[in-house]
Amino acid sequence: VAPDLAARIALALGRPEPEATDMTALDQRNCELRELFSQGLGDAGLTPPLSAAALEHMTTRAARTPMRYVATASPPAKAT
Repeated sequence: VAPDLAARIALALGRPEPEATDMTALDQRNCELRELFSQGLGDAGLTPPLSAAALEHMTTRAARTPMRYVATASPPAKAT
């Protein structure tokens, strides 16, 4: 990846993890890491092995927590 992005990634990964009970700090950290991951995926210098590793990571992560559709509206009333 580009040197400036690599530096920002190193800086983010060098910071200590937030406390496990601090949901706001955990959410901020996750947003920051997701943003850096997204920027890395779009980087012109991303090598094929890194691209494959990223795809494997996303596939594995998606398999652990699959999204499911849950209806939020009540079903229509049955006619009598």
